[in-house]
Amino acid sequence: MPPAPLGPGTTAYLAYIYASLRDVHPELGIDDILTASGRRYLRLAETSCVFAFERELQGVGVGDWFTRPLAERPRFDATVRGYMGMPEDGFDRPFFMGHGSRDTDVPYGGTAEYVEVLRRNGEPVTFRTYDADHSGTLVQSQQQTIPFVRRLFAGGGG
Repeated sequence: MPPAPLGPGTTAYLAYIYASLRDVHPELGIDDILTASGRRYLRLAETSCVFAFERELQGVGVGDWFTRPLAERPRFDATVRGYMGMPEDGFDRPFFMGHGSRDTDVPYGGTAEYVEVLRRNGEPVTFRTYDADHSGTLVQSQQQTIPFVRRLFAGGGG
């Protein structure tokens, strides 16, 4: 069970991830530890668009979807890292990342940790934080992202 209640956006993303893991990595045995609620929501994740799905997930807890912790599945951590891991080095062009401090869909802490790894590895990342939620970040970031991309297309660095 997550340490804090998750919003419906994060819950939807987790359902999409679990449903895809179940499909791509059946050896994890996710079906073996799903509750009736888990089966229902992962089945919905296979066909639902995010906004309608989020409405379905109001007040739904991910912790109620499993009879046992997923981390107990053999090779779960390694499989998830291999399946979903973000590259931490090898970028050959500057890139921009922005994240909203009020984003309840994608936890800010995970992005901040990832950016620190990129910086330690000397990767060409430009990172900005915005006082916005998930969708508002796109709008607010355009003052920086549009000139950033224009410089790249003009042959300059980010």
